[in-house]
Amino acid sequence: MSTMVDLQRYKVDVERTAEERKAIQQEHLERIEQGNEIWNAWATEVEKELEKRYLRNATTERKRKIRNQYQIDLSEMVFVQSVSFMGFNFPLEVNFQLARFESTANFVSTTFESKANFQLARFKSQANFGSSTFESEANFVSTTFESEAVFFSATFKLSAFYLRTKFNKQANFFGAKFDGEKPQTVLFLGARFENSALFNDMEFSKNAVLPVDFRQTHFNNIPLVESLPSDVVILQKKAKQFGVTDFSKYESQFRTLKRLAEANNNHQKALEFYACELYCQRQANNGLKNIKNWAGFLYGLSSNYGLSLLRPFCFWLAIMCGGAIGQAWVDNKITFTQPYSFNAERAAFYAAPSLPPFIQNAHYQKEVRQRLYPANNNNKVDAKGKLPMPIRIIRGVQTFFTFIAIFLFGLALRNRFKIK
Repeated sequence: MSTMVDLQRYKVDVERTAEERKAIQQEHLERIEQGNEIWNAWATEVEKELEKRYLRNATTERKRKIRNQYQIDLSEMVFVQSVSFMGFNFPLEVNFQLARFESTANFVSTTFESKANFQLARFKSQANFGSSTFESEANFVSTTFESEAVFFSATFKLSAFYLRTKFNKQANFFGAKFDGEKPQTVLFLGARFENSALFNDMEFSKNAVLPVDFRQTHFNNIPLVESLPSDVVILQKKAKQFGVTDFSKYESQFRTLKRLAEANNNHQKALEFYACELYCQRQANNGLKNIKNWAGFLYGLSSNYGLSLLRPFCFWLAIMCGGAIGQAWVDNKITFTQPYSFNAERAAFYAAPSLPPFIQNAHYQKEVRQRLYPANNNNKVDAKGKLPMPIRIIRGVQTFFTFIAIFLFGLALRNRFKIK
């Protein structure tokens, strides 16, 4: 039988006496002790009352704001015995701030519909949040896990804060999912991992753009970071889509991730984080408005910051074709007063500055020049084999950019196979 729920009793900004607060907490404890069936029946009634407060066609964000006006207050509670919240649905913000769990705390498959506040809480035994779902902000700021902390396959829909959190035993985030519709802040700034930290097989949504923040984080054992987002192309697209601006902070975050990858000898991942770092560094310095950033922009455009083999190859082909077309146009419009013969030898000569073996064969080059540019009345060549100035300029530029393309290709090849 359903019971009417008075949401005003759980309003956040209402002043209550110590007795009133204690009475409300006691009601929560009694429902917790009766298990998830009784608790979730009460949660369903809470949801019905919340629905009455939503405007028609209210957005998810608007509903979240209304929901956050109410709170399940379990702050400063001391749980002496093992406590199980397995399968519970918390329809309102749940406040475990300064709570103490003297024995095991089981939050397996728990759903937090609103904020989950565990700030300054202390878990003296295992805390298991495996397969739990955080629909809103997860706050574990300055929380202490004296035993194992399990977030195996947990799902985070908004930001997750582990600022200055202490993990004295293993911290297990294996298979955790960060599945937000908008960029999420995942913050481990200043956290301490005194034992192993598992971040394997973590999943991030297509909107993952912000780096996981491990700045000033202490690791007793360096974790693997293979599953963390590091695609600079996606970073550029999503940063523009969501209007990301604070690139100076993200630059240092990617630098930290790069060092973690290097410590694990994951050369490819370190390069990917480095590419993201360079992009953020450029954006933090006014982007293309700053002329000093142009070289970095061209480096990224032509080689994806040393990660792409295809881009330098395409760049080289474009240089060769552009140079050949430019020379052919000059010869047709300026050099020769009458139509000239375009054949395979002339095409090879036009492409020669982009083909290094030909560049060093001076004897071959001289013979070809004399055949293609004879000193007669048909052209404006000063002497047999002497190239017109426009042709020399084009070939010089072609040679210069060819060497750049070859260098970038070699750099990508070195990075790909880690050639020292």
